[in-house]
Amino acid sequence: LEDATIEKHVTATSDNLLRTNSVYSMLIDDLGLMWVGYYQMGVDYTPHLNYIFEVYGNPGPADTYKRSVRAISIDGDIKVIGTRDGLIYVNDRTSTVKKYQKPELRSNIIFCVTRIGNLYYIGTYGGGLYALESGTGVMTTPKEIPGIPENGSVFCIVRDRSGLIWVGTDSGLYTYSKGKLENHYTFLNSQLPEGNVYEIFFDSKGRGWICTENGMAIWDGSVLRRDKFPSGFINNRKVRDIYEDGEHNLYFIPDRGAVLKTDLDLNNMKYLSAGRDQVNMFAIEDPDGWMWFGTDNGLLRSKDGETYHRFSESEGLPHLAFTLCNPVCDENGDLWFGNVYGLLKLDFRNFKKQMKALHGKVHMTELKSNGGSIIGRLQYEKGVPTIRLRQDEGNIEVSVSDFNYYVPRDFVIQYMMEGVDREWKSTDGTNPIHYFNIPSGKYKLRVRILGQPNSEMVLKIEKAYSPKSAWIIILTILFLGCGIGVYVILKRRRREIVLADIPVSNEETSTGILETKKHYRTTSLSDEECKRLLRKLDEIMKKEKPYKNPDLKSGDLAKMADTTTHALSYLFNQYMRRSYYDYVNDYRVEEFKRIAADGGLSRYTLSALAEKCGFSSRASFFRHFKSITGMTPSEYLKNL
Repeated sequence: LEDATIEKHVTATSDNLLRTNSVYSMLIDDLGLMWVGYYQMGVDYTPHLNYIFEVYGNPGPADTYKRSVRAISIDGDIKVIGTRDGLIYVNDRTSTVKKYQKPELRSNIIFCVTRIGNLYYIGTYGGGLYALESGTGVMTTPKEIPGIPENGSVFCIVRDRSGLIWVGTDSGLYTYSKGKLENHYTFLNSQLPEGNVYEIFFDSKGRGWICTENGMAIWDGSVLRRDKFPSGFINNRKVRDIYEDGEHNLYFIPDRGAVLKTDLDLNNMKYLSAGRDQVNMFAIEDPDGWMWFGTDNGLLRSKDGETYHRFSESEGLPHLAFTLCNPVCDENGDLWFGNVYGLLKLDFRNFKKQMKALHGKVHMTELKSNGGSIIGRLQYEKGVPTIRLRQDEGNIEVSVSDFNYYVPRDFVIQYMMEGVDREWKSTDGTNPIHYFNIPSGKYKLRVRILGQPNSEMVLKIEKAYSPKSAWIIILTILFLGCGIGVYVILKRRRREIVLADIPVSNEETSTGILETKKHYRTTSLSDEECKRLLRKLDEIMKKEKPYKNPDLKSGDLAKMADTTTHALSYLFNQYMRRSYYDYVNDYRVEEFKRIAADGGLSRYTLSALAEKCGFSSRASFFRHFKSITGMTPSEYLKNL
């Protein structure tokens, strides 16, 4: 070991992979999962040992780690990387690295990088347009694209197949031919929707799709039109990206909500959704024909819009949030993505070798009824787990895992109980599946990983009828049988019905027997009991502030409120329609706001302050803060 070197040093504070530095044992299994045993703190496991993604240039002169990458151009050895704090030019063949920032640039925020000929055109936020020579990395003035305001914002630059150059800015849409300005379109002199021009895309038919802050226009070869869209299209929404795949399907990526997939003629439209409210960023196709979608909550890989895999920190993403950077599939088939924590490279050959370990099966880890474990009573009939409930066991709680994720919130599942549910429901690994007051009968609980039908697990549930219920059913059947018999006899004897002295109306009477459908309603606590429990919880959270403990569990909160976890689960999932963690994180965000308003940032860093408020990691803090407030912590602090 004299010549050995340390390849990686993982600590509880550096990478947030360990809960404590008191590591007593470690095991790497045949799937590459790393199991870590702690002193008096149990065991964790994580697939972080085999990273699927790598941060480009880390370590080295071109290190992009923790840089928010907004634009890239990958041309073999030459890579031009636009970030929020400047531009990086890299020539891997000559080991040349050049960085451009203020005052050499009027703005450090790079929005787009487009190669046209021997020049890379660089669009900035509030700093106009620049040009970079490919072979030398020398910054020049873009003579072929004159007239762009030096203090303007340039969001996109595209050259169509006729050679016309299109530039989207905050002052409209510019077109250039042979170094001369052809047209400057605005919402005042054309049908271009008002606002910043964020995206310009030309499909294989030659149509130009122009996306602005407030909608979309189409270039039909002669004019801009915004009145030729089919019904149900998203032309009035903010679209961030457009992509055409190898089968000539178009993907329209809106700011929020489902992605629209359609054929070139816009006849067959289909909305694709991954089941979560998220901000969408981009789309790209890999060499195997799968689509990748970037969001602010991870990366999705989809085959048909229904089968997909969500990538998170579990597969080595340094951060869940991706940027508006258009990804690149290079000549080797490798994929490049812009992330808020750097330029990410996916070695596609290596990725395909690891795919088997990514897709797991759903396994049941706990089964409870009325708060007590009954998993020991499971029986297996033809390989299918079956549980038989007693008459007094009307409530069940099912916990599941796929034994592949180390962050429970990233394990998103769908579930449906046949005979009770009419459609699939969804939850994540932080919340067990609950059903209350299950009536006597036979049911099948189906659980699968969201987007992966082949991962499905089935649990059979049988609840016997009580003797009293059985007699009621028998008597009901006898009563109905007698009634039907009497009705048949009377009908046979009836020969004529005479209606006399009854006025006839041409309109149907509104009176009659109103039939009401009795739906199964799951209840455990009354609304008044839920209101009292919620008031008690709010009082505890405000006075004792248990949310400051990052390891606060629902069981801990239940003890403080002198209630059961079963009651809390019903309160959050059924009455409030939100998760326990959303409730707790609301208080953590409010605590952050309070301390920040009192000048807390002068005493703490942003990460330290988030930890003080109870967040377990910086990534968790940023994600929940934005989901609750609609802005990042930095944006919020600027408005204080």
